[in-house]
Amino acid sequence: MKSKPTSNIFHFHCALFAAIFALMSFAVQGQQTDFGVWTSISLDKKLNNKFSINLAEELRFFQNAQRYDLSYTNLGISYKINKAVKFSLFYRNLQKHRDNNSISWRHRLYADLQIKQKFYPLTFVYRSRFQSQVRDYYSSDDGNIPERNWRHKFDLRYELLRGVTPYIAAEFRYQLKNMRNRSANNTINRGRYIIGCQYAYSRAKTFDLFFMHQGEMNVSNPQKSYNIGVEYNYSF
Repeated sequence: MKSKPTSNIFHFHCALFAAIFALMSFAVQGQQTDFGVWTSISLDKKLNNKFSINLAEELRFFQNAQRYDLSYTNLGISYKINKAVKFSLFYRNLQKHRDNNSISWRHRLYADLQIKQKFYPLTFVYRSRFQSQVRDYYSSDDGNIPERNWRHKFDLRYELLRGVTPYIAAEFRYQLKNMRNRSANNTINRGRYIIGCQYAYSRAKTFDLFFMHQGEMNVSNPQKSYNIGVEYNYSF
């Protein structure tokens, strides 16, 4: 029988995780320009050992969580290549709030390649996402010109207790092409820094609570915000 991790190792991992949290919190101090709330619910249907389909709905609020920002519907399929690697393809229908209270309709296609490695009690996840999006397709002269981005997300999770998994994550968006903001082409134009905790209260149901700092880079008039997110997932 394999021996359990010693108390010293456990305390070391806890201290390491707390230190990373503290560093991230310090890094975002003094940059708050807005506060938002993100809520989402998702359903995963396993078709077989390799394929699954996903449906998700998200709603976001901004301006101190008092105004509607956007909502979207995700629909996609995932293919599990092996225990460590998964490929996904998604379509997103997105409705974005404008300053004049109208809605900008956007259509996005994206492909994910996820690599996951577990080193008990830590799990490391890397996700590479290529996305292409058009906005206001029928109401804008350049609505058929796609915006393309390449996003990289790094996720470190700690199996603290049975069903309780705190984590930290960082995501960086590399802008490949955007005719509306050409100055940021071929640069990293947004960063996200996240701390959170996931609670699985059954094999099918998970609840996720997180705090995220988001900031734009290499753009004029960059926007920064703090966001609290709540996610619920049901798998069947």
